[in-house]
This record gives sequence, structure tokens and C-alpha cells, in this order.
Amino acid sequence: MPITIGIPFYNAERFLPDAIRSAFAQKYKDWELILVDDGSTDRSLEIARSVKDERVRVLSDGRNIRLMNRLNQITAESAYDLVARMDADDIMHPQRLEMQLRCFDNPDVQVVSTAYCTINDSNEIKSVRNIGVAQDVSPAGILGYKHRLCHPSLLVRTRWLRRNPYHTDYKSAEDLELFLRTSINGELTNMKASLVPHPLLFYREDRSQNYSKTAFANVYINRAIRTHCRNLPFYRYFAGKTKWALRNNAYWIMSTLGVLPWFKQLRETKAKTLPNYQELVSALQTVLQTPVPGMDEFLKKMNHLLINT
Repeated sequence: MPITIGIPFYNAERFLPDAIRSAFAQKYKDWELILVDDGSTDRSLEIARSVKDERVRVLSDGRNIRLMNRLNQITAESAYDLVARMDADDIMHPQRLEMQLRCFDNPDVQVVSTAYCTINDSNEIKSVRNIGVAQDVSPAGILGYKHRLCHPSLLVRTRWLRRNPYHTDYKSAEDLELFLRTSINGELTNMKASLVPHPLLFYREDRSQNYSKTAFANVYINRAIRTHCRNLPFYRYFAGKTKWALRNNAYWIMSTLGVLPWFKQLRETKAKTLPNYQELVSALQTVLQTPVPGMDEFLKKMNHLLINT
């Protein structure tokens, strides 16, 4: 079954090449890659256009209209029945598509997420998340942060996304809004969502947190909860809203006090203690060494110009 891989990007020249590499590193080869520029002002668009492969399409209209519109654009442009979501600074495990695709042997399944690794800007694996945990995509499960849906790791039926587009009025928390809306309306249930417990995405975690980011996110988190969860029992509504607010503000407080890196290290699964740690390191190195026709030559020229400038 062919798969559309969609990567929206904005000023991502530092990390975009490795996101693209991870598509070419997939063991499952029946895919198209749609690269959608959101009005980048760096060399991201040049990097995307440098790729020489008939499976790759680059879309650019010169406008900056935000992520949610670009995600809906990918869905509209998809030529196939499945869409693999990822961000421009993340990296896919070489077996991601292959392993997620197996879940769609069940015709009820609409959405498949995975466990994932967090990585830093130097591509070092820092933690592994969502291994050995249950998934609950009921409204209560989502409010309780038990849904385990890692947004950039989703593989989704295209028709499901077309029925349930991203809400373009949301400038943050678009994934929470989508999950709550579809859980409430019955489009997302525990029967329709599957979780692959193997880490299949290397997620570049933003370890910074400040008041403006927290306040901005909380506006949309509260809007999503208020819009979609009013009919839940009051105690679930209040507890869920309070938990999200406490979670986001706790991050800001710890960042202000300078203890956020310590806390995150404390709460994370120690990646090096996992039996498959070396396999994950090897998989990541495989991606980073995967050639991409056209792009590698362009990057060499770009680096040569930078060195000699």
C-alpha cells in the first residue's frame, strides 16, 4: 500500500536534510514525499528543491500561513490512502513505515502512533517514551494525558484526515484540539487507534520553556478543552483542565528556576539502560549516512561557499 510522507517546513535548513534522509532510509520503499514550504526565508526551500527523485514533490507559494494550513494542504495533495506525519526537525527510524503499516491489516484502525526517542541538536538519543504503556484515546484519557498519541509519528488513513481536518484558527495545541474533537465525535476510539510500542521516531525535543510560550499554548489548550469537553462530567472537565494548566505552568516555573533540564532527565527513561539502545543508535546512524540524490551535492556546494565566505 503506497504511503504519502508529509513534511511541512519553515526556516528548517539545519535539520531538514536529515528529515528528508529518513524518508530515503525507509525499508519500505513505496512512498511519495511531499515537502511543503511555509514561506521560509533561509535556504530550506533550496534544499528541498535540490532533491532529485520522482517520488518527491515540493510545494511553495511564498506565503507564511502556519502549520495547520500546511497539514491540511498535505492531506489534500496526498495521492495515497495513508499519510505519514512528521516535523522538519525530526528523524524517522528506518522501519517506521514498515512496522506501522502492519497495523492497518485491521480495517477498523484509522490512526497509528508509535513510541519515540527524544534527541538533542547533536542527534544524541536522550530518552525513550511510550514503551510498555497502554493507550487510552477516550476524552477522559486525552484529558488525563494517557492517549500516547505522538503527533509527529502518526500514520493516518487519508480519508480520516479529510473528514477531520486541522482547525486552522488554532496557532498552538492543534494536535490536542484534533484529538479531543475526534474523540468526542466518535472518529477516534480505542478500537480505531493503535500504538506501536517500538521507538520509530527520533523526536527533537525543545528543552526551552518561557512564560510567553507557556501562556500562548495555554490559550489554545484551554480553548480546546472548553470547546469540546463541556458535556463531560464536571469533575473530569475540571480535573483535565487543571492538569493541563499545572503541567504547562510547572514547566515554566522549573525553567525560570533553572531546574528544567534536571527534572526532564529525572523523569525520562534512561535510554542507555534499554536492551535495544545500540539498535536505536545504529538505526539513527543508518539514517544519517543515507544518500539523497541531488541534495548531497547541493549541501556540499553550500558548505563550500560558507567556508570560503
